[in-house]
Amino acid sequence: MRNEYFKIYDLQKYTGSNRTRFLGSNKSQPILQNISLNIYENQTLGIIGESGSGKTTLGLCLARLKKIDAGRIIYKGRDITYLPYKNLKSFRRNVQVIFQNPAMVLNPVHTVATILAEPLSVIMNYPKSEINDRIARLLNQVGLSTDVMFRYPDQLSGGQKQRVAISRALAVDPEFIIADEPASSLDADLKQKIIGLLMELKDNFGLSLLIISHDLKLVARIADRIAVMHKGSIVEHSSVEQIVNHPRHVHTKTLLSVANPFPKFGKNDISGKPSRFISVPRKEEHIKLHLKKNPADRSDLKELCTDTCNPITGYTWLPKSNRFK
Repeated sequence: MRNEYFKIYDLQKYTGSNRTRFLGSNKSQPILQNISLNIYENQTLGIIGESGSGKTTLGLCLARLKKIDAGRIIYKGRDITYLPYKNLKSFRRNVQVIFQNPAMVLNPVHTVATILAEPLSVIMNYPKSEINDRIARLLNQVGLSTDVMFRYPDQLSGGQKQRVAISRALAVDPEFIIADEPASSLDADLKQKIIGLLMELKDNFGLSLLIISHDLKLVARIADRIAVMHKGSIVEHSSVEQIVNHPRHVHTKTLLSVANPFPKFGKNDISGKPSRFISVPRKEEHIKLHLKKNPADRSDLKELCTDTCNPITGYTWLPKSNRFK
């Protein structure tokens, strides 16, 4: 059985101060309401929700970068809910955050080498003679050349800044990474590369990930399980296959319909991993157009727009083992 990294009990967070909340002021509104979750070793959990649903606040609370108003956060069997900041050094090393906008967290007056050297010297206690070699290895791990270490953040592209931010999180050899919208500011091509990089790093280093995003298609590629948030609450929490193919909550169905065309989730017969994704048009004329451009997908369609079809996607997707020849 996999070890539990996080156990979250009835987490609550409100706007405003405790004083205004207890006095019954209307200015205090709930941001997180009774959040309970378990996150396991070597698991990727996706947090999905529209803007303002509380998903980023949840990630910051888990990283102890925001205080909570009620509930408990258990990390590897230890209650860290109200642990003083001076006692969080080992926790900071094991749990790192990749923030949504890398330009906001990369100091513009420091070179990449200086930015990456700080956690290596302060947290990892690397000797100065070994820091440059470690920085070069970190950059290579995220697909950057060693020339980047002498550049300033404003001399980097958006994709390079995000890779530097990822390498900074990896610098302290973490066990758990919280990635808040890791590719939201990038174009489609760079977005796929960054997600592919996170998947590769997870496999190579045995990381556990918490991916926060509004993009359900993106999270379905990388996550093992998905939790759907709406107005500060988790309304549905299940496997990727269940969320995509058999959503229960009306808000999950709404997110699926917005992500149209949406990739249906299939299973590989041997490994149980996602076999591939296919664009799923909802209307029959869109399906015909899709098949005209992609004739090889014709064998994957069981039926078009019938009563037995998935109401969200418009047709039934066959598992790999049952596809027509």
